[in-house]
Amino acid sequence: MSRTRHHLAWLVLAPLLAASAAAAQPVQIPDAIGPDEAVRIALENHPLLDASSAGVRIAEAEKAYADSGYLPRVDLTEDFARSTNPVFVFASKLGQERFTAADFDLDALNSPDPFTNSALRVSLKQNIWDAGRTISGKKAAALGIDAAGDDRRRAEDEVAFGAQRAFW
Repeated sequence: MSRTRHHLAWLVLAPLLAASAAAAQPVQIPDAIGPDEAVRIALENHPLLDASSAGVRIAEAEKAYADSGYLPRVDLTEDFARSTNPVFVFASKLGQERFTAADFDLDALNSPDPFTNSALRVSLKQNIWDAGRTISGKKAAALGIDAAGDDRRRAEDEVAFGAQRAFW
């Protein structure tokens, strides 16, 4: 390989080596490489391709989220309140049907003992009709995956072209 080609190859590979060193992934580069080998090394190590792969994974995660529109939703809620407020104590005991004749005592009404009111609720929600939102979301997510894949392929082409151009 001529000295000029050798320097051009290192111009392409130097940023890749720096990026791989930062990621603690050593790159083995032979003493003499051809254009195909330069492209292979660039495609294996270029950070732009890592970023475009992340874009594909994000699009796939968005599709999984869109698919969840068909799943039921289960909510578990717990409310807890403790107070000596006379109105709170009176209303809580009355609402829980735990009110007794002793609770009508004026001292108990005006200065009640601390009362704890807690409630545990489980609710299940299932969409029957959502005006096509789930179907549209799934279609958009599928198109997003296609677009991210196209971006990944374009990035591969750009890296390969850049490596070939720098090599020659």
